Amino acid sequence: MTGLALVPEPTPEPAPIDPNTLMSPDDLAARLNVSRGQIIQMRYRGQLPPAIKIGRYVRWDPADIETWINSLKEKA
Repeated sequence: MTGLALVPEPTPEPAPIDPNTLMSPDDLAARLNVSRGQIIQMRYRGQLPPAIKIGRYVRWDPADIETWINSLKEKA
């Protein structure tokens, strides 16, 4: 065997979120680089912005998520 090393593939960037499209738990997980299960836990702990319930589906407004993310930034 030769000395070839396996190079891990880079993590793909999440697709850009259309501001007119609500985010699903999977979309939010990709945006935050966490698991879907972590999103569900964070929601029930009240650690995320309020979600929008549409029937049995949960969605988030991308603008609310961006505002929330910006509010988490540490002060220099």
